[in-house]
Amino acid sequence: MTFVSRHWLMASIFTFVISLGYAQTTEENPLEIIEAASFKNVRKNDSTEMRYLKSSEVKQVILKKDSMWIYCELATQFLHNSNLSASGNILIIDKDSTTLAGDSLFYNAATEKMVVFGDEVVLQNDTVALTTTELFYDTKNGVGSYFKNGRIESPDSNIKSKKGYFFTRQHMAGFRGNVSVENTADSTYIESDTLTYLTKEDKILFHEPTNIQVGKDEIQTEEGYFETETQHFFSEKATVIEGEKTRIECGQFLQTTGSDKQVMRGKVRVVDKVENTILHSDSVFHLGKAKLFKAIGNAFLEKVDGKDTLLLVADTILYDYQKVGKKITAYHNAQFYQDQLFGVCDSLIYSERDSLIHTYIDPIFWSGISEIKADNIDVKLENNKPKEIYIKNNAFIISLDTLTNEYNQLKGRNMVGFFSDYILEKLNIDGNGQMLYFAADSLKKMTGMNKTDCSNMVIYFKGNYLDKFYFLQSPVSQFIPPHELRRKNMYLESFQENFDKKPSFDIFFSRRITRVINGKK
Repeated sequence: MTFVSRHWLMASIFTFVISLGYAQTTEENPLEIIEAASFKNVRKNDSTEMRYLKSSEVKQVILKKDSMWIYCELATQFLHNSNLSASGNILIIDKDSTTLAGDSLFYNAATEKMVVFGDEVVLQNDTVALTTTELFYDTKNGVGSYFKNGRIESPDSNIKSKKGYFFTRQHMAGFRGNVSVENTADSTYIESDTLTYLTKEDKILFHEPTNIQVGKDEIQTEEGYFETETQHFFSEKATVIEGEKTRIECGQFLQTTGSDKQVMRGKVRVVDKVENTILHSDSVFHLGKAKLFKAIGNAFLEKVDGKDTLLLVADTILYDYQKVGKKITAYHNAQFYQDQLFGVCDSLIYSERDSLIHTYIDPIFWSGISEIKADNIDVKLENNKPKEIYIKNNAFIISLDTLTNEYNQLKGRNMVGFFSDYILEKLNIDGNGQMLYFAADSLKKMTGMNKTDCSNMVIYFKGNYLDKFYFLQSPVSQFIPPHELRRKNMYLESFQENFDKKPSFDIFFSRRITRVINGKK
């Protein structure tokens, strides 16, 4: 059902009040007296004729008009216009089992509208009851309105407001001014200036900025609905969900089955306040029981830790925020950055349990001026910084020698590297080791190329450059002077540089979402 226009609502109520006081008189469809203990007709000096009706211990005053029945203790009929004034245990039974109870009333026969007064005026339809002290009731259309505070109660909700209306036949109620909703089925509490309640569907519609408390979560939204029985919640405008440990910002929000399943769309930003982790995406799915966020479309994750902040982008990112064993999974077109360490691969998994980043399918890393490539690459973290790198199967490292403008190269079956402040400091080569590097003199002029084959090697780096190396098993070396160098001999087999694939900062920060909601970022 579409949302009810607030302007239409206020216009309807205004028209109701005006017509109650200023309608033209008519004698069509007058009230019919069904029962009374006694009655007396009296004519006033202005020729106004009235009929007084009284009840007794055994007889009530009962009047009827069409399908509406009025019960009371005392009543005064104005015979010239069929208006009615009544008091004492007022009870009105209208269409569709609608009842209205109060202490006194005035009924305008021409407009078929009345106002009912009492300490508690109660308009009830099915399982929904409206309570106030002064109620305007349109008997023809079955619409009750109040302007001096009231509440509506249903099996699942209590709704209070300064002004309100109740369309009993359309099973719809509207509220304006200091509106509050308490869901008796759980701990949900809603505050707004304007709401609409669909009584049959047990659905609350939001039209303006609204605050919702669901358990320990606080939700701010502008337009949407909440189903009180199923706790199904939908918002189609900017929404903030402030939890004890997380903050979610999005353009559209859907929640089903309590707080277990949530769908966020439209520039979504999820903040893990405990882990200082921020997830950005076009769409995010949240499974509360599994403690899992799934980001799809322009997914970007920031694990914030000052200089050691990790940035990660991929087509899809899974963020598992279990209390023990947190895990980040990124798949398809994964790219990441941490200080001076960049990397790309098809997919990766970061496990807090073993402090390892596992990469899969065509991984390439860049550390300082070095490029690292293999079938599989894993990184061991310590204090959120890379400590070791495991380069497995077809390991290949190249670095551009800035003195000769040529590529120094290291190759082997497997390698293990050790970092110092994000820069490769030591490298162990295990199996089929090869090293190729270019030498220069003090004048920075190339003096030749060194090439060594040795099964196992240990290499040390200093400031991104080769410093010293140890050949552990039967090395075979050769030195080739510059005049004997041929381009085809200057590269190890399967050499390929991929520096053009190194991620730029734009790929990360272009996906960062900064949303301004209620004046706050």
